[in-house]
Parts: sequence; structure tokens; C-alpha cells
Amino acid sequence: ALDSCGNIGVLDTVNGYYTNTSVYPYPVVLLQTNFTAVYDTNNVLLSQTATTGTYTNIIYITTYLTVVPYYITNIYQATPPASATTNVVQTSYGAIITPPINNLFSGNDTNINQIAFGDGVLDVCDVYVTFRRSLDSTLTWYERFWTNGVRVADTGIPNHAAHVVTKSANAKVVQPLVQSHLASAPPLVIFSAGNVQGTAGQTVQVPISATISGIYPLRLLMLNLSVESLTNAPLLTASVQFTQSASALGNPYTTDSTGNGNYSAVWLNDANTGATGAGLTGTVTIGNLAVTIPANAPRGATYGVNFDHASASPNGLASFPNQTVTGYITVK
Repeated sequence: ALDSCGNIGVLDTVNGYYTNTSVYPYPVVLLQTNFTAVYDTNNVLLSQTATTGTYTNIIYITTYLTVVPYYITNIYQATPPASATTNVVQTSYGAIITPPINNLFSGNDTNINQIAFGDGVLDVCDVYVTFRRSLDSTLTWYERFWTNGVRVADTGIPNHAAHVVTKSANAKVVQPLVQSHLASAPPLVIFSAGNVQGTAGQTVQVPISATISGIYPLRLLMLNLSVESLTNAPLLTASVQFTQSASALGNPYTTDSTGNGNYSAVWLNDANTGATGAGLTGTVTIGNLAVTIPANAPRGATYGVNFDHASASPNGLASFPNQTVTGYITVK
């Protein structure tokens, strides 16, 4: 029920419900799936052949870029057969398939009503879509259920918003995603915690940063950070504190913590996703996590600063592909 964002619904006009088993509107034909080269004993190329194939797995209509894997097998064989050797090398390549709705990733707000299914991952977009639908009674609610082994969705459920509040749709088109964009860097955000040193009893500041690639700014964010005791490190005796420095995100909608070493927050400021919302671009420090090293921590003790969760979006409808990098605190 919480996985409310990630995949588009396609109307089954015969049965009157939405499905997500439609493939993209064009077949994914790979230019070269198997390549064979034959060489003689002097390493002179005698012949080469190449075949093409189609990626047959269903590619669901998602709100994010899809990378389709395929393989090229290079076979090198010398002649005559008496001295033949074969070396097979497999290399994985990717064909990037864009969403069929070009302005989805850039954030046209009306596309929220086309999102009928989740994608198996809980992230900031699920929080945002559920949050928006709970506040705005003009948005579509979906009921999802199984029929004949297929997961489907229906819009027959009226939206009685938890708060009697209506919100006008913003024109959230930043820049449409078109095929020419593939020549530049694809959307990606790398979250990283810094490496710092400190002494026993000292409070150190660990920078929490994001590096955003591609043409879309980061406007919505959800983080869950934890400090883990590693080598010879006693448990923390004081709660960590987070000080935000990325003012473009606005204030977090809510924050929470579990134990001394944990901090979580979500930024859902809808104004950030409008045409005037600049968001975060490039490499930026989101904030600093203040960690007080226990007074009894020995020299060489190590703490890891982990991302238990990190997700971000330019618009609340599509998530950035992301990576996380753990930071370390060492006692000198």
C-alpha cells in the first residue's frame, strides 16, 4: 500500500482496469549481440560475423530511465585447428530506454494521476505521491488488486482527502527528457559522508554531501543516517545532531531519530518543484552530522557513518538513480 509511485498504469479498455504489463512502444533491438572473429596463426583477421537480437523481457512503463543489459561475446580462434585456441570474453553493455512520457521525469504535475503502481522500492517519491493525494481531493486514488494472476488497478475509489485542502497544479516542467539527452550525463545522485578524525570526547562534524549529475536539480530528499561502532569503538553516549546547510531544500517536513546514532528527515517542499524551484545541482553539502566521540574511545577506534536510506527526486514523481558512500570517523 505504501509503494504508491514508480510505474504507469495502462488502461485495459476491455476490462476497464489499469495494468502495467505493456512493453515499450518499440522493440528493443540490440545492434550487436554476438560477434565472432576468426584469426590465423599470425593473428591476421580472416573473417568476422555479427548477429542482432531483441531484448525479449517485459520492460515496464516506469517513471525512471531503464538500462537494458545485453552481452557481446568475442571469440578469437586461430587456424589451422591443430593449433587453435579459443578465448571467450563476455562484456555487459546497456541500452538506455527513456520513459514513453517525455515530460514525466522533468515533472509535469498532471502526470501524478497516471502513476497507478509502485516499483518495489520505497523512497521519497512514494512518500510524496501519497502525501499529495492525501491533501488534494482532486487527485486520483487507485485501488490495486489481483485478478487472474495479474496485478491491476482501478480508479473507482473516491478521494476523500484527509484535510479539506485543494491545491492548484503547478506547471512543473523544467526541461523535457528527449532522446538527445542521452548524449549527456544521465540523471544520477551520489550521496557521500565525509571522513574525519577526532579525539576522545570531541564533537566532530561529518559533511553529508550529494553530487548530482544530469540536467535535473535535486528538489525533494529523504535521508536516514546512522553511526555504527566499528573497530574498538564504544557505543555513542550522546545523540547525533544534524545541521542543514542546503537552504534550497527548505525546512524538512519531519525529522526523527532512533537511538543516539541515528537521524532521519524528509524534505517535501512542493514549492521546490515549481518552475522557480532551483533545487540542488553539482556537488553540494546537504548538512553536517555532529557526532560526539565517547570519552573512553581508544586511539584507532573507528565509526562508520552509513546511509540506511537515501533517495531524491527532481519532482516527486521520478526518483534519481543513486549510490551511497560510507564515511568514517577515526580516533587519533
